[in-house]
Amino acid sequence: MHNRENLYHIRMENLSSVLEQEDVTLVACLLQDEGFEGQLDMLARAARILIYDLRLSYITDDLIAYFKTEYGIEGTPTFLLLRKGQSLGRLLGRTTTEELIDFARRALVAIAAPAALRGTPHEAHSR
Repeated sequence: MHNRENLYHIRMENLSSVLEQEDVTLVACLLQDEGFEGQLDMLARAARILIYDLRLSYITDDLIAYFKTEYGIEGTPTFLLLRKGQSLGRLLGRTTTEELIDFARRALVAIAAPAALRGTPHEAHSR
């Protein structure tokens, strides 16, 4: 098991604060099945590398129905990039740490590009 201190577990009681975030948050939608611990370890590795770029969070079984309704996820795992409750991108299915990091970085570049064209600087996530 890897150190998971950089992962944020989203629960019903803190969901609204996550959805109001100005910064980009990557939300992993995970079932607590036999692959759950391995997926959390993969997220923890990615979180250590992406710590200054975005927040890595996860939801479990209790919020899957909400995310299916609100964001149209059809299966798990699904990885969503959210800012202020808006979906900015998604990655479907099991993935590796490297693939998740690549997805997040490519999406952040795409998100920042329109802001740069408008003259609005993209701010890095600060803790």
